[in-house]
Amino acid sequence: KSIDGLISVKSQSLFSRLKIDDSFLDESPSSWANTTSFLDAKKTVSMLRKVNDTAERAIKIMQDFHGLITVEEEQKQFLLRCVQEHMKIYPDSKSKH
Repeated sequence: KSIDGLISVKSQSLFSRLKIDDSFLDESPSSWANTTSFLDAKKTVSMLRKVNDTAERAIKIMQDFHGLITVEEEQKQFLLRCVQEHMKIYPDSKSKH
């Protein structure tokens, strides 16, 4: 497999924003483990906080409201859709727990 299909303009933008030296891309992937620029890039990326905000919000909503307001599945689904629409309309209105 070629790495060309995995690297895009967005990848280059990410490297640039994180000030990552991407010179390791000019070398064979089999040699990256011994390449300083790759090891530095790997360290930088591994220190980033990984968040799937949409999934975390959905899980939190379900945990908070599951069985609290209604036990009927149809009403739960309607309530979830209402909360999701509210979050779309007011994206900055996060709860302060």
